Amino acid sequence: MPDIHEVSYSREATIAAVREYYRFLTRMYLKECDVAEPPEEGWPEIDTEALSGLGKTDEVISLLRHLPYIHWSVDDETEGAAMCRFADWRSMAHSIALGKLSVDDVRATTNSSLPDSISPHVVSITSGGLRNQEFLLDTRLGIVYWYECHSDIRQNPSREPILGDAYDDAPEDEMDWRVDSVAWAIADFFELLKDQFRQLNSVPISPRKVYYASTMEGMPMIQAIYQAHGWPNLHRYRKQDCLKEVQDLLQERYPSYADRRHDE
Repeated sequence: MPDIHEVSYSREATIAAVREYYRFLTRMYLKECDVAEPPEEGWPEIDTEALSGLGKTDEVISLLRHLPYIHWSVDDETEGAAMCRFADWRSMAHSIALGKLSVDDVRATTNSSLPDSISPHVVSITSGGLRNQEFLLDTRLGIVYWYECHSDIRQNPSREPILGDAYDDAPEDEMDWRVDSVAWAIADFFELLKDQFRQLNSVPISPRKVYYASTMEGMPMIQAIYQAHGWPNLHRYRKQDCLKEVQDLLQERYPSYADRRHDE
């Protein structure tokens, strides 16, 4: 296991890890147009003034300003992991500036299960309320915490979690959520999420929705469709044919899960 003292933070490496993860998702199920890349100078919507009420460090703001994002809209809750929406900080900053969202609204949707006093150098990279996964990125230590990590992953992670105490100097009111989290180095965390897809433990049923294999009826048939279309070999995998066959199966046997909006 990597020791906490062997891990460090790099803004450029973090951006690269997020970008590569989203590219991986577009090769498996996500529409390419659903990922927004920042301009060279960063998202103009995100600056210290726009997010001042959150009390985050300049490094957090700079990171958020230069990350790619999965588009978010009220009527299109695209998931970037099983049962998980990633935060679109560009959209949230824009909504704060327009008065459509308050800082409290943003806290409620990004840190719904956590106390208000998250350290200034720690930021949520997911958004979606109580039923969403909560991933928190630490720009001082260079790690991602998975709060209340899925038990199967906690017990048998494909990437080694951080060894050592990642919260020695944490404020007392943050100890509970950190103890209830599993932490990985940033690059390892995103590789772990990819592994869940590679192993078909996390399975997309459309370009928008992803389920844990253990939580959905009929999943063995869906997994078989992915394997028949070449997954996880990205050189052989036929994305569009696979997603269409999954939808055909769902429409026939499990129509409540079907999503006919998936066509490119």
